[in-house]
Amino acid sequence: MNEAESALLDAYFRSDPAPVFLKDVALRFVRCNEAFRSFLGLGDSSIIGRGATECCPSPIARAISEVDRNLLSGGGKYRSNRVAFRGGPLERGYLLDALSVANCDGGLLGVCARIVDAPSPAEPDAGAGRLMRLKDAILAISRSTVETTDDTGLFDLVLEKLLAAIDHASVGCVLRLEEDRMLHILAARGYPRDRLADFRVRLEDTFQWKKTKGHLDETLIINNLAEFMPTYEIPGDILRDANGREIHSSMSAPLFFEGALYGLINLDGHDNDVFDDTDRTLMEYVRAQIPIALGIFKLNAKLREMSRIDPLTNLLNRRALLEAFDQEKRRASRNG
Repeated sequence: MNEAESALLDAYFRSDPAPVFLKDVALRFVRCNEAFRSFLGLGDSSIIGRGATECCPSPIARAISEVDRNLLSGGGKYRSNRVAFRGGPLERGYLLDALSVANCDGGLLGVCARIVDAPSPAEPDAGAGRLMRLKDAILAISRSTVETTDDTGLFDLVLEKLLAAIDHASVGCVLRLEEDRMLHILAARGYPRDRLADFRVRLEDTFQWKKTKGHLDETLIINNLAEFMPTYEIPGDILRDANGREIHSSMSAPLFFEGALYGLINLDGHDNDVFDDTDRTLMEYVRAQIPIALGIFKLNAKLREMSRIDPLTNLLNRRALLEAFDQEKRRASRNG
């Protein structure tokens, strides 16, 4: 791993609140964040350079080892595993999501993984089925980070998967915060396209900001917008989908990346009282997962750029020129 790749990974690891680690091809820990150290209750000296069985509780060690074997034996680029700890009368469950990591030359660096809380099958949780659908959605989103070339494509897929996984959500959008503190629509599903390009709203004018008085730190549910919006002097004409149907319920989550507010992700429904606490828990799970997908997407984009640019002259290298030539050749063949 070169210096630039190492710096990018360091920035990503620092920004993620969940336990994250990187293992080399010999399956030794070579990097982890503070959350992972706290998760194990160990310092770097007890983790780095060791294998999972040497420093992890046995359920976690087994889950990590199984994922390692599947990834590095050619079983795929992305794997997920469920592990549970016995604690009191209930089991506490975790999801371990992992992917193989390559450098800009295509060589295998190792395995990067993230651990998040999840309901265990032993817990009486009505949302467990929906959580598993969301888990599959997050894995699909993670896979897309290798192929997607811009933020819009990534979040368009996020919305597609969330609307399919979360009951009663009919339409949705992702708004990105710009330097002038204006939010604009990065991706949308079910809203009129002719209004998307020019849509702008101040962060302070959103109902999320007004409801929380600027404390955007968790998922917010408003199940009666018609009653809520006049109280905060918010115009109601913005809450119609592409077919003109009114939106009456909304669930909105703030997205953070590298320690700063990145934007908002909204899922909306046509009826009142469609979202509940289970939906909020699921949205919190999604909100925690998106930074890792976004971090991998930006890392892959940086590595793609590094593979095409000569570091000394900052000009396109031979590989980039050959790719451009092939693209133009195909375009010329199509167009005659």
